[in-house]
Amino acid sequence: MTEQQIERERSILYQIASDLTQATTPDTWLEAISRYAFQRGAKASVFTWIECDANGIPAALEIAGWIGNVSLLAPKVGERRELDVLETSPGGMFGERNTPTFVEDMATTHYFSEVGRRFFIDEVQIRAMIFLPMYVQGRWVSSIGLHWEQPQQFDAEIRNIYRAILQHAGSVIHSLRSQQETIAAKEESDFLYRLSQDFNAATTYQELMDAVARLQPDCDSVFLNLFENLDYDRASYLEVAAGTALTYRYTQNFGRHVPLSSYPIGSLVRYERFWAIEDVETDPRVDPVTLATWREMGIRALVCVNLFRGERYLGLFFFEYKRPHHVTERERRLALGIADLTLAAVERILSHNEMLAAEEESSFMYTLAERMNMAMSYQDIADIVARLTPDCDGGVWYDLWENGEYETSTGLKLVAVANVPPQLEFMLGTTITKVQVPIIEKIYQDRLTAIEDVETDPRVDPVSLATWRQVDTKAFMWLSLQNDDRTTGCLFFNYLKPRTFSERQRRIALGIGELVMAAGERVRLQMETITSLEQTRRLNEQIQHLTEVEERNRLARELHDSVSQALYGIGLGARTAQAMWETDKAITKESIDYVLTLAEAALVEMRALIFELRPESLENEGLVTVLSKQGAALQTRHGLDVEIDLCDEPPLPLKYKESLYRIAREALHNIIKHAGATRVALRLKHASPYVMLEIVDNGIGFDTQQEYPGHLGLQSMRERIMTLGGEMHLNSAPGSGTQLLVKVCYAEAYSR
Repeated sequence: MTEQQIERERSILYQIASDLTQATTPDTWLEAISRYAFQRGAKASVFTWIECDANGIPAALEIAGWIGNVSLLAPKVGERRELDVLETSPGGMFGERNTPTFVEDMATTHYFSEVGRRFFIDEVQIRAMIFLPMYVQGRWVSSIGLHWEQPQQFDAEIRNIYRAILQHAGSVIHSLRSQQETIAAKEESDFLYRLSQDFNAATTYQELMDAVARLQPDCDSVFLNLFENLDYDRASYLEVAAGTALTYRYTQNFGRHVPLSSYPIGSLVRYERFWAIEDVETDPRVDPVTLATWREMGIRALVCVNLFRGERYLGLFFFEYKRPHHVTERERRLALGIADLTLAAVERILSHNEMLAAEEESSFMYTLAERMNMAMSYQDIADIVARLTPDCDGGVWYDLWENGEYETSTGLKLVAVANVPPQLEFMLGTTITKVQVPIIEKIYQDRLTAIEDVETDPRVDPVSLATWRQVDTKAFMWLSLQNDDRTTGCLFFNYLKPRTFSERQRRIALGIGELVMAAGERVRLQMETITSLEQTRRLNEQIQHLTEVEERNRLARELHDSVSQALYGIGLGARTAQAMWETDKAITKESIDYVLTLAEAALVEMRALIFELRPESLENEGLVTVLSKQGAALQTRHGLDVEIDLCDEPPLPLKYKESLYRIAREALHNIIKHAGATRVALRLKHASPYVMLEIVDNGIGFDTQQEYPGHLGLQSMRERIMTLGGEMHLNSAPGSGTQLLVKVCYAEAYSR
């Protein structure tokens, strides 16, 4: 080699070394090393990091930078290429450490197998290559490939230059790589620290996703999916909990339950912490069903980290791309770090949300219970539930089995509806038969049945579906109302669109069902009580009517037996006096005396009967006076031995005095009519705060547990005293006479 050639090589090496020393990035390193090759006709150069297997043998190359005609290699920074794809021969390009490999013609080289040669020639259009592998401090670090489109004959100069460069560049690049790794590690650490701060401030899943999107903007969207019950093994669906920058179609799925049947790949990656699909169209792991789901969502590539708590698979965290995307080692590390932070934040937010949900549910149930306690009808119950569940667009339906239970009924009667659209108002009062909705037989005993889409749920039979189509039902929750072992009806939440029912909604629905059952039972008892009271009122009216009829008949008999007989005797005596007036003065006088006696007796009798019809003298004369007169009339008229023991006038309202008088009159009438007594005691006592009326006879008595004469009158007495808030006690036995004791409280009388 001539002095001139030596000097030229030194000059070239000096310039390359100078440029390399000033370089700080893979691109500038590559530019410094490639400039001379480009002057010699190279069309492209690629800088890569070398990844080794557990034995320290190079296994893959990661693209760190490239220059030149991209169409040759189409490299992407961060892209990872397995060396076995290149089909290098054993020893191959890494046969000797820090020794360049010069491939002058790919078609004839022994460094690659036939497959590898065809890859370079046909796919990336490379016919010649200089490969510079760098081995520093006991490990493979990086490599540079210089590429030509045509076969080459590399002369001594280019071989000398790149042998010398390789000796110098390895240590420089290794040093700079270490610096770069340190900087990258700090950047990643700073990134995760900032993200952890944002996560600590987040109170919702959406805030978590927003924080990731702000700090990791290179992906098209980020989203979080959680499995039902936070456990893949017990889940039937996954819920799209939150996401950012998603397509409109995908945002429609927020909060919805995606069946696991549309996500078969989940079982394949079940135990993988990290997995990535760089192109969903070409990755062999992607099954047709999952591919269809991802196509619908516009997903072309994704990076995913599964979230585990111990062995429990909670959910998954996605970075989504609309185009094929190569996943770098840095992205893998960051994804795992983000997932760790996400898992902790999800558990914290979940705990916080559960606490808030528990408080909200408790408040909701308290409000509902408070309002239910005021419900007076089934319609009130339906209205209260509808006001507190406004999202139920098809209305709340309250149904009861016709006979009060499922087993003996043929259908459900719709006793109340609330918040129903106008086209469904006709349903109120209608009956839905078991024949119309056969599914009832399967679900009537279940506390809660939720159908999220009647068109697709396999439990829905064709007949039931046809019935629900008639009333626009697309989804529903059915709450069976059960009292002890009886199913009495149901509460039906009707929805006009398919929807998803969350665990919280189902839990609240069960609570509503318990309160509705209790309130409905109370309303039923109230209605039965009202019906019973109405029947009692009608019966009392009948008793009162019979009592009045009996009283009129008694008065008629007494008029006939006493006053009518007296008037007849007066007429007879008057005619006798008239006939004997001229012939026998003594008989005439005797007849007139007889007439006067009868007239006085008739007057007394008429006054007593008139008083019984119109006891106005109570207000003027008082209860004691009229009772005294009643006892005297009884003694005079019927010849009974009457003991009258009356206290001073008691401090009672007129209504109370009138009731006590009528009770006494009815009791005395019963004695005359039924008792066969010879002695009667009539007593009125005042022992603060009570006034007591007692009537005792020595008659034949009766068995108070059996039907007895005058029982209607006694029933009337009992009703009277009950309206006053008093007490009535009846003591009697056959052959032992009868005692009637009535007690009222005058303090309570004035408080009414």
